Amino acid sequence: MKTICKPFLLLVTAVAYSSMLNAAESTGSQSSHPSTNSATGFTLASWWNGDLIREFYGEATNDIAQISRATTEACTRGVGKMQVPAIRFNPNYDTFMDTQEWKGQFQRYMNNSGATADWFGLGGPLRQNGFTMQGVFKYVYFGQVSGGFPQSGVTPRSNFIPEVRIKFNYDFKPLFGLDGLTILSDWRYRGVAGNNPAYAAGTTGTTSSWNPTDMSSGFGMRMMQQYLQYANKCGFLNVGMENPYDQFLQQPLSKLFENNMINSTKGIGVGAGPGLPVHANNGKTNLYSQSSVGWSSSYLAWGGTLRVRPSRSTYIQTGLYEAIANATGVSQTPQFTATSVYPYASVPSSYMGQFKTPNLVTPNLQPNGSVNPKTPTKSIGNQQVFSQNHGFNTAGAPNNNSTGGMQGLYSTWSGNGLYSVNEIGWIPKLGKDQLDGKYAVGYYIWGLPNCSYTPWNYNQTVPGKVAGSSYNSTIMGIYLQADQMLFRHHDLDATASSDGKSVADGKNPAPAAAKSLSDRGLYSFSSANFSNPDNTAMPFYFQTGLVWKGLFDARPADQIGAVVGCGFYSQNFNNYQGGQNTYTQGAYAALPAYTSTEVIEGFYNIQFTKWLSFKPYAQCLVNPAGNGTLGTDWTLGARLFVVF
Repeated sequence: MKTICKPFLLLVTAVAYSSMLNAAESTGSQSSHPSTNSATGFTLASWWNGDLIREFYGEATNDIAQISRATTEACTRGVGKMQVPAIRFNPNYDTFMDTQEWKGQFQRYMNNSGATADWFGLGGPLRQNGFTMQGVFKYVYFGQVSGGFPQSGVTPRSNFIPEVRIKFNYDFKPLFGLDGLTILSDWRYRGVAGNNPAYAAGTTGTTSSWNPTDMSSGFGMRMMQQYLQYANKCGFLNVGMENPYDQFLQQPLSKLFENNMINSTKGIGVGAGPGLPVHANNGKTNLYSQSSVGWSSSYLAWGGTLRVRPSRSTYIQTGLYEAIANATGVSQTPQFTATSVYPYASVPSSYMGQFKTPNLVTPNLQPNGSVNPKTPTKSIGNQQVFSQNHGFNTAGAPNNNSTGGMQGLYSTWSGNGLYSVNEIGWIPKLGKDQLDGKYAVGYYIWGLPNCSYTPWNYNQTVPGKVAGSSYNSTIMGIYLQADQMLFRHHDLDATASSDGKSVADGKNPAPAAAKSLSDRGLYSFSSANFSNPDNTAMPFYFQTGLVWKGLFDARPADQIGAVVGCGFYSQNFNNYQGGQNTYTQGAYAALPAYTSTEVIEGFYNIQFTKWLSFKPYAQCLVNPAGNGTLGTDWTLGARLFVVF
């Protein structure tokens, strides 16, 4: 800590002295720097929708350069003034703090559990009255080294995504004497929607769940879970606006990784059927896409969760919620994929990776690659448009209309149903080292209508299209989880020295050093998901990884980890696509079959303090498009993590 404290002290004090030296010169003068409002065009709407960082990005680049120069000059002027035995703590009063006391204050601050020093000293009084707060800040960089879409100016390879999340919890016991009754209120700010690394990686459509980041939905200010809970030693019951993603399949070690499939989706509900035929009042039948299973950090619906503990190491948990179509809005602007341009379609291949906008007009290529002389251009028609509801969908999705034309949300079916998740688990402590484990099996039922991939027909269910002819009202799946600590470091008890003698009395030998239950050690985590290959495009997925905490004695809180995830696509999904090759592709190239997608990720997390960490990582995404049309994605990045 001393090595960190000294340069920090020099820098902070030098900047403070520089500010005081320049205060007289700047007093009464008007800053030439324009106001935030005029410089950035900042509005409440831009902050609300997650565009705040993007608005300030250009100006911040120049400001950072100016700050760097000012800091250098301040250090030059301030270092000489540091050669005094005492530092003025407040220039307005005769209060001084010598350098040793300053160091002590700084060390105490760095040893806090949060960056706000227990919410600026208010944490204790608030807790005494039942109120607690938890806050985290993440800032993640994604740098795509190779692979994915070709760069066309609209798909940047470097992306930054910030996130702030705050949870408020009120316990009714201190003031009302109601033991076990609490209220949770969870809020999040995430930006920026345009910095989605999926746009460069090519993880779109069927493979969108393989996004290099899990922070790919619910941008801007968003309401998260809001519920009332009663808990005791036998379990808990909560009701309100809930997200089963935060209640089931809890695997904390997977949250240390960035890829969305590893961190979040875990293979649940990928590619939910070929779409739903909708009969309109005007006599036409249209094919509309259907929402995937609501399994993401941004999902929110009315419901309740019950957990019962038959024993200290076992539990049974069940939840029933509202199933909401398009619950998080449209999180990703559609792009021209490799199979939506020539030679698979009439759009020139130069459009690959570019965004689709409603009624965009492009050159119309013939199967031989030449422009069609009769109709040289062609509109791509209506398209989905990025939209967010900020979590305030307390009334659910609007009912799908039957008036003809556009129905639902940009050709996506709209409606509500029931959503059930159930899980049983065993949480043992194995062996004399009490190695922590968790083993669980669960299943989910997503109750929104859809069609199966097989059987299908052409020009019967939907005129001019290949469509499924077998209706189903649910998507179901089962998941498995196996997490286990494999090895625990044995830390010596502080009362014994390394030579086996008591620290208090070196003449009398002490008993063998006691073993403490350190959290340092090697951990494994695994999960797998199975679903009906008729109803989902990727019916089987598994992931397995290792995390070692405190591998080096000098860095007992650091973590190093690696994980591999693999998903296999449905043969029934490929059969459905084969029908498209036969009837709708014409003379254009046949659509390639989907096989599998894999991800490998590794990291080293540097834990500077209890509340500050920095994690460089590397990610390799094999076959990101799922059908061999895009090269392997290599992403290098880093994550800054701060606990308030």
